[in-house]
Amino acid sequence: MLGYRSGHTRPRTSLLAARVDGRLVAPWLFPGTCTTTLFNTWLEHQLCPLLDEMMVVILNHAAFHKSQRSRELIIDYSHALKGDSAAYNGLLAVAS
Repeated sequence: MLGYRSGHTRPRTSLLAARVDGRLVAPWLFPGTCTTTLFNTWLEHQLCPLLDEMMVVILNHAAFHKSQRSRELIIDYSHALKGDSAAYNGLLAVAS
């Protein structure tokens, strides 16, 4: 063994949220790590209904941001999409 590892496993809680005008909106806490299915569910039911056509959705390089369904959801709600912006470190940034 090369290192010490605690015998206690701790559950992971993750957060999806968007930033609009400096505030976090549509926060969603869930156990485990994010998957494309979880992200698209959050996008469709939590975030997209809050956006208007003047907002821009910015995604980073996270694997779950890259699905065709994610792109379709954003486009279906008539929002501009800017891809692969690493500046927001996993958050969707919504610029109005």
